[in-house]
Amino acid sequence: MSPTRALPAPVPGLSEDETRQLMALAPERIECYLEATGWRRTSSVEEGRFSSWDTPEGKDFRPPLDILLPRNAGLADYPLRLREAITAMGRVQDKSQADVARALIATLALEG
Repeated sequence: MSPTRALPAPVPGLSEDETRQLMALAPERIECYLEATGWRRTSSVEEGRFSSWDTPEGKDFRPPLDILLPRNAGLADYPLRLREAITAMGRVQDKSQADVARALIATLALEG
């Protein structure tokens, strides 16, 4: 797991404990979730420091949604990028940000 950082703004509906769990998720775990929910990796940028993701097939958004996810949770903008990713995933899945965050947190059980 990664060091705990603060989100730039709390995800509405998450407890403090859930927020801590979310921020402790390894970026690789979030990438697995993106793949499992149909997001398409478009590239790895800057020698693997970031991964970029495009809207799942069959989902048409204007403007198009994409995700830029740092692969290092220690980067200063990681909390902001994670929050942006959760927002985009929620729009595509028609779920609240809290529901997406909880689905991400549930992947912790898979690490055990």
